[in-house]
Amino acid sequence: MILLFEIGTEELPAFYVDEGREGLEALLSERLKQARLGFETIELFSTPRRLAARVSGLPERQERQVTERRGPSVKAGEKAAQGFAGSIGKTLSDLTEKDGYYYVTLTDEGKSTAELLPDLLANVVRDLPAKRKMRWGAVEDCQFVRPVQWLVALLDNEVLPVQVAGLTASRTTKGHRFMAPTPFDIETAASYEKQLEEAFVIADQQKRYDAVIEAAKGALEVGQSLEWHDDLVSEIVNLVEYPTAYLGRFDEKYLKLPDEVLAETMMVHQRYFPVKGEKRLVNGFVVISNNRVPDVSVPMKGYVQVLDGRLSDALFFWNNDTQKTLLEHRERLSGMAFQKGLGNMLDKQTRLRDLSQRLAAQLGADSGVVSQAAEVFKADLATQLVYEYADLAGVVGKAYALNEGRTPEVADALEQGVKPVTAEAELPATLAGAVLSLADRLDTLVGFFSIGKAPSGSADPFGLRRLGIGAVRLIAAFGIEVSLMDLLKEAAAVYASQNIEVSEASLTQLETFLWERFSGLMTSGGYSVQGVRAARESASNFYAAAWRIALLKELAQQPEFEDLATLYKRAANLSKDVQASEVQLDLAEHDSERALFAALKELQESSTQLEQAAKASFPAWDIAESTESKLPLDSQIRQVVLIKPILDAFFNDVMVMVEDEKLRSNRLSALAQVREAVQGLAHLELL
Repeated sequence: MILLFEIGTEELPAFYVDEGREGLEALLSERLKQARLGFETIELFSTPRRLAARVSGLPERQERQVTERRGPSVKAGEKAAQGFAGSIGKTLSDLTEKDGYYYVTLTDEGKSTAELLPDLLANVVRDLPAKRKMRWGAVEDCQFVRPVQWLVALLDNEVLPVQVAGLTASRTTKGHRFMAPTPFDIETAASYEKQLEEAFVIADQQKRYDAVIEAAKGALEVGQSLEWHDDLVSEIVNLVEYPTAYLGRFDEKYLKLPDEVLAETMMVHQRYFPVKGEKRLVNGFVVISNNRVPDVSVPMKGYVQVLDGRLSDALFFWNNDTQKTLLEHRERLSGMAFQKGLGNMLDKQTRLRDLSQRLAAQLGADSGVVSQAAEVFKADLATQLVYEYADLAGVVGKAYALNEGRTPEVADALEQGVKPVTAEAELPATLAGAVLSLADRLDTLVGFFSIGKAPSGSADPFGLRRLGIGAVRLIAAFGIEVSLMDLLKEAAAVYASQNIEVSEASLTQLETFLWERFSGLMTSGGYSVQGVRAARESASNFYAAAWRIALLKELAQQPEFEDLATLYKRAANLSKDVQASEVQLDLAEHDSERALFAALKELQESSTQLEQAAKASFPAWDIAESTESKLPLDSQIRQVVLIKPILDAFFNDVMVMVEDEKLRSNRLSALAQVREAVQGLAHLELL
């Protein structure tokens, strides 16, 4: 049997078209299973005016259910048993005794699907999840996001009498509000999509998505292309039932604005597609309409007029802002708050300038580019254009830098320095940009931890976890091998120059916090918790830990590795309090002992070679993404694994903790050398 159920409404909010469709699928599936109605497939449809589901493979009746119910204790007597039997419509003869209790077997043959569905579907409408529901008019039995206007409920070809929201379901639905306003009947569940499309409604979400893109591209002229992102298309899809595209034009004077400002205005504020020429945006846009009109010039005047108003404001801000230099805008940061106890935004900008120059010297960035960029980094926050277009901070800084004649490298660093804008967003593409970005994040993190504003539990009002993840990704992706604590101390030193004290305790707390963010990124990338912990102990920075973790994953694929790790743990535990020193060969009493002593130098060399090879094989990468070995490591790994049979024979033949102090110390020194050689790779005892 096939069920078709459609909830017709007034225009839904764009965000709820997706939420409602997903909620309908989850809730309807759950309720059908609870009702013991299995099904094969469920298809979902959604437009701004409807949410619908088509369920195939429903049975004619509920699944037969046999259950056993326990009654009173046999010791309670026959009277209690009769009462129990009577309460469920049974007689004493229907009861059985088991384990000292009365039991009865109950068989539920089940109701027909057609009998169950009306109430089930009515409750689905009532219970469909939404962040904010409302009561509409005189309807008392159902709250919904928007007024429910009609219901369609068909089981095979029969109408189900679903009653909810003051309506009774039928087979009558509605097509496009303007292009097919006359209601019509759905013939069968299978014909639902085709009939709606004939009435200018594309019910399938993906088909409508494709139709939007196809229509928009079809409106372009030769040599033009669309500028768009998925969020824009997804929103437009939820605003129209049958997309029609029109190409419009705005005044060429607005091309004075950066492409990013034009695109933000069109995509975010107006839901238009910007049009791109060979090199940059042109003075055109594509708008997706939910209606076909005989004379497009009428609505086009409105489309152009509202866009013109917004672009006129943007151009006004641009002209005003460019009357001042970025250095002049920088001084206006003194009127913007940063955080109580950490100064204003000009104080922060001054720290960023100093810290960026310190980091550039340590990280090998172009000090000239970083110095010039750091001088005006964040200055665009004081401009009118960024006040209006907050998402374009950095982009506007780059545009203003180019406008006043700064070099492209400096301007690009200003744009790159604000990345990543979210924990998952793309990182800066240049080292100069990464230096600015890292300085910004370290300044905020060190400052907030120093005044006791570290995140606690799930609370993170200042977004420090997001900043921390960004800092971790930057350090790893650019292969920054300065120790984490040294980086934090650089930021603390800059705070000290402004007479703001940063305690050692807060730096230690922040260091732990950032390592936790690192561990979370690596484990979410598929690396084991134990491997992350073992590698962390051998590294002082995130890149050094990251390539060691990747190496451990490679090592774990070797058949001998598990046994080697066990032997190494034994060696490390025995020698944990022993300083590695030269062994005395003449004190060896066993061949296996002499073999280990002879292999120590080779083990140290093999471990060093594997360390160097692993670093080359796993060049710096964004640890929010997975990586693979770029070079083969098999030969280097085999050289290290060769110590396994030698260690195995040593532990089998030699007693380490003997009474003779010289023998014991000599053997422990050998094990300490094994420990230190391997610890350069990872602390395997933590696996």
